Amino acid sequence: MIIVSDGQPNSSSAGSHPSLSDNQLLALAQQDANTAWSNKINVFVIWWDSSNGSDLTSGTNLQSLIRGKGTYLHVTDPSALSTAISSVLSGQAELVK
Repeated sequence: MIIVSDGQPNSSSAGSHPSLSDNQLLALAQQDANTAWSNKINVFVIWWDSSNGSDLTSGTNLQSLIRGKGTYLHVTDPSALSTAISSVLSGQAELVK
């Protein structure tokens, strides 16, 4: 599984979980990552960081989602996202069933 995110969880009344706080959303994401790994699904994370590295909390939170042989990539230029995704896929062909 590859998670691509722009950073922090953001609670929203219009979101999938409107009653959850930002911290609860992060805990839910971590639980989902655990569930994936319990099913032998490696979890990779790519952070598209529009803050150019100044938002360290987002990076830490996203790194907490890595499971198994997953890795973490930090991208500050949105045009580099496809390259980052390709990098994960090309290096992990043996993990795809």
